Amino acid sequence: MTAAKHTEDQGLFVDTEALHYGVSSLLAEPFDPSAGLVVQYEATLQEGLECGGAYLKFLTADDALSSASLTEKSGYSIMFGPDKCGTTNKVHLILRHQNPVSGKWEEKHLKSSPSPKTDKAAHLYTAILRQDKTFEILIDSVSVKSGTI
Repeated sequence: MTAAKHTEDQGLFVDTEALHYGVSSLLAEPFDPSAGLVVQYEATLQEGLECGGAYLKFLTADDALSSASLTEKSGYSIMFGPDKCGTTNKVHLILRHQNPVSGKWEEKHLKSSPSPKTDKAAHLYTAILRQDKTFEILIDSVSVKSGTI
């Protein structure tokens, strides 16, 4: 990570394309999103986006979860945000859960994902998961995708 450039920001700076970077923080206690959940953050891709992602992962809580053991393969419950590289050019919304019947972990992906903003401006990404099992994705407060989970 570089600290010399863009010192006015408090964000994560990456200097190598297609390399996994991350910042993590444990919540004081797990939360249950069954009543609904809004995930919102701003991403500024100061060099644009050619190959990489700027998404969030909410990790699945378990006894082994720690910041020290975090890798790109750590189990997550929600993944949300822009990703572009090669033929991938979309805003991910992936919900991962354990099937109550089979016990197997399943991922639910959007059937058709909206395209991310890949310019150098700041963009606000919002995912709304509602109690009635509907969702909505907004980019810069404009709805770009909605449906049923």
